[in-house]
Amino acid sequence: MSSSTVELDLVDSLVQVSGVIQAMLKDLAEEYDASALQVRLLGVLRDRRPTMAELGRLMELDKSSTTGLVDRTEARDVVRRMPDAADGRVVRVELTSQGRRLVETSAIAVASRIDSLLTDLDAGQREALAGMLSAVVGRYAKTKDIDLSAGTAAGTPAGRGEPPSAAGRRIFAKGGRVAVVIGSTRPGRICPGIARWVRDGLAEGSPLTYELVDLADVGLPMLDEPLMAALHTYVHRHTEAWSSLVDGFGGFVFVFPQYNWGYPAVLKNALDFLFDEWSDKPASMVSYGTRGGNRGVAQLASVLQGLDMHQLDAHLEVKITHDDVDADWQLRDLRGLMAPYLAQARLIDTQMAEALTLPA
Repeated sequence: MSSSTVELDLVDSLVQVSGVIQAMLKDLAEEYDASALQVRLLGVLRDRRPTMAELGRLMELDKSSTTGLVDRTEARDVVRRMPDAADGRVVRVELTSQGRRLVETSAIAVASRIDSLLTDLDAGQREALAGMLSAVVGRYAKTKDIDLSAGTAAGTPAGRGEPPSAAGRRIFAKGGRVAVVIGSTRPGRICPGIARWVRDGLAEGSPLTYELVDLADVGLPMLDEPLMAALHTYVHRHTEAWSSLVDGFGGFVFVFPQYNWGYPAVLKNALDFLFDEWSDKPASMVSYGTRGGNRGVAQLASVLQGLDMHQLDAHLEVKITHDDVDADWQLRDLRGLMAPYLAQARLIDTQMAEALTLPA
């Protein structure tokens, strides 16, 4: 068989595989009442927060098409535009909590379908195939000047205080994904704003990816599983969805107000649904209240210990006085309030990165 014939066979095989994958994604998109392009967009945003320009390069779309795609997907409340923490003039695109849940469920469906195509390949062949395909994709990205690394496109440079080469050698548990959990669902809450500041402050210059998880969006009922969470035998779909979401993160930062020397019941309820998904993972806390919330921190620390989580030394206790809120109990100046806590927030990130770093 000549080399030209071999090359044609290879090209034909790649084209056919591409067609199979595209058809699979199209079928999946129809199941979720979305377009194949929207499915691709969710995949791109799974581990990054790109600017609109970066997103256009990753999706290989012009400016107008990128804007239209984001507009349509944003209308479905699965993505949103957010100002960059370092430069408010720069807009980044990220998944909402609803978008994150959609990505989690669709990823399972995609993995299952692709796995069915690879059933005749053993572990070694699968690993070799993954390596070869990564090389092909990497080469294509290089020719198009597309940066496929999650850190750069997400607005999180290679590593805080590290040269890019050093950070590039680090491998993090769960891909370095850390959830910033919004632990209050009270009407008129200020928790989302504080959590967004925390997320952006941690992400700036970090090798990790910080993502918001809003318990109001998760919408769990009061604990209704008949068996203890440690048995990992769930009977409700909302528990399975919550399990899948939590399991995808390597670490957690819980943001919550102090209520009557404690922390919100909705956060305790969310924790109690699961056990293994929390166990052995690093966690930190950001509390707030008129005295900073230290009593709530102490209570939550005891619960996290019971869940076998590894608590970081660094955490924040944000003091909010009556002068800091307006007549509607909203913060007058969020950035001004939080600015003194930035150095401590970055210490949380440093400790979180150390905790999530896997052995070389």
